[in-house]
Amino acid sequence: MKKRIFGTDGIRGIVGNEITFNLVMNLGKALAHKVCVGPKKGKILIVKDTRLSSDGLEAAVTAGICSMGSDVIFAGILPTPAACFLIKESNADASISISASHNSFEFNGIKIFDKRGFKLNDSLEDELEEIINKASNFRECQGDKVGVLCYEKSLMDNYVSHIAKNFKVNTENLKIAVDCANGSSFICAEKIFSKIGINFTILNNKPNGKNINDACGSTDLSCLRKFVVENKYDLGFAYDGDADRCMVVSESGDVIDGDNIMAFCAYEMSKENNLAKSCVVGTPMSNLGMIEFLKSKNINFVETKVGDRYISEEIISNGYNFGGEQSGHIIFKDFNQTGDGLLTSIIILNNLVKNKMKASEILSMFSKTPQLLINIKLEKEYSENLLVDIRQKFETMIDKNDKLFIRKSGTESLIRVMIQSYDKDKLKHIDNFYKKDQSLEFILKNQ
Repeated sequence: MKKRIFGTDGIRGIVGNEITFNLVMNLGKALAHKVCVGPKKGKILIVKDTRLSSDGLEAAVTAGICSMGSDVIFAGILPTPAACFLIKESNADASISISASHNSFEFNGIKIFDKRGFKLNDSLEDELEEIINKASNFRECQGDKVGVLCYEKSLMDNYVSHIAKNFKVNTENLKIAVDCANGSSFICAEKIFSKIGINFTILNNKPNGKNINDACGSTDLSCLRKFVVENKYDLGFAYDGDADRCMVVSESGDVIDGDNIMAFCAYEMSKENNLAKSCVVGTPMSNLGMIEFLKSKNINFVETKVGDRYISEEIISNGYNFGGEQSGHIIFKDFNQTGDGLLTSIIILNNLVKNKMKASEILSMFSKTPQLLINIKLEKEYSENLLVDIRQKFETMIDKNDKLFIRKSGTESLIRVMIQSYDKDKLKHIDNFYKKDQSLEFILKNQ
């Protein structure tokens, strides 16, 4: 069976291996062929992150799009959520974000949004994949039918204004640190926080093509935690490479993750009657403690598949307006259709100042159920029965009151095992046992 090109969040892989320039050019052809039909020329917006390969992939996808007669708008280095927001601003038929999100620089990827600003669903991705496989045989346009490209630098200002206008409070006595992960937010984050007039310091905003997400950003908070505590800042925000995630560090250096952020923001939205259907959308990775907290505030919790795309689909399909993931993808549908780290920061600041709260007080809103995450590396392709085999191994170590969730990562060659249990000693025992060797062979052999 042929391996699927699309994962849980677009196309992603190591450049020169899973992601080739030829594949990306054919993707450009396929996208133009799919979304731009009829006599009118199509128009596709592109943003990118700071990886070494992003310029080349931008050129490849642009060549594919223009060869099919559609035009390209370059918006420059911008977060993935800007690709979503700017579709309507630029009157584009679709948009592309060239990024591999939280992965290291060797990886890159393509995320696609349709004309409404929604990520493509599974059926549309399957359809597009079929077209990609035929795209190299497409007849290319000639003469004045060839697509053209234009640079629209003003689009960054549109996105900056969109985020900044949601800032509603006076924070003259607040000091914040912002970790841009040497990624796509490194220009616009400074513009946004300057525009709202807050006292801030930007960290990790000197990308060199290779240092994106390198010991910084939302996946490694050690740099931000140290800076906030040593310099007595009120809090810090950290984004990943394409700034669709946000993690927070309190004044005492403690981590405030996506579950904490969701509980805090959902409760504030509920108090102001702004939480649609009094409901939050999460995933099987969501902490049980957060879910219990929401229930205690008469807020419902709906679970969907892991991935902000599936959260967005659930929100849109059922008339909700808020959801997110523990990893820091937080969707405020009233403002954007996808996770937006910068927007999340602004809303958190609004809520903290309005309630005269310290960031650390967010952590006291609920007690987290102890949780263990084990990442099992995959060196090769395995059968679908593998997840069943792994589940059976772990089920022998837990009981019915515990929560076990196992999935294959959609962005990396990993199987993720998450266990939540009120028994800390049990989790410690499991953790110590598998710290010896987290290889697949060891796990399947032992129990």
